[in-house]
Amino acid sequence: AQDRLPVLQLKEERLTVEYTHTLNEAALVMAAETEAQLAEVELRGPGGQAVLKLRSASGPGLALSGFVIESRESDTDSLFNTYPEGMYSFRGRTVQGQPIEGRARLKHALPRAPFIQYPSEGELDVPHQGLSLAWLADPEAVAYRVVLEQNENDGLTVDLHAGVQSLVVPDGVLQANTETLMEVAAIGRNGNRTVTEIHFRTR
Repeated sequence: AQDRLPVLQLKEERLTVEYTHTLNEAALVMAAETEAQLAEVELRGPGGQAVLKLRSASGPGLALSGFVIESRESDTDSLFNTYPEGMYSFRGRTVQGQPIEGRARLKHALPRAPFIQYPSEGELDVPHQGLSLAWLADPEAVAYRVVLEQNENDGLTVDLHAGVQSLVVPDGVLQANTETLMEVAAIGRNGNRTVTEIHFRTR
């Protein structure tokens, strides 16, 4: 019988908060992975309330092998009221009918917002070659992620160790005379991220 099948365990379950300090926008990122073929999965909060329900299209060729889903953005108070701290449970079944489960703890604590020293917001004459970005490092952050985008392209994404507070942009990444988005995300021990973003224009 289906209820006597062994229960599989999800992998890499995580619930993290991504907060863009500049815009006062926060979102919950929900993720999990598995080597099995998922037919459906549900996430329930600490009080048993349903948070997320996913169902794959029919047929094993379209089954889920994992997911990363972001909630709609809101201010932190609204997000924390909707998703309280505590242990969340994943439950689902594979296309063969085997049950699968997992757990992840959500914490609300956010790292401090990075302070970008150079360039500054709205700066208009930033070199597109030989550019060195700088920010103040937070001793409590365990890592940083720096993102540069121009004209909605993928740009540059770099993950950095704790304590790093500068980055030399390789020549050729940025175009001249172009509006540029820079994001610096501080990552806390609980996986939560606080992002500062600025816009500048290359010379």
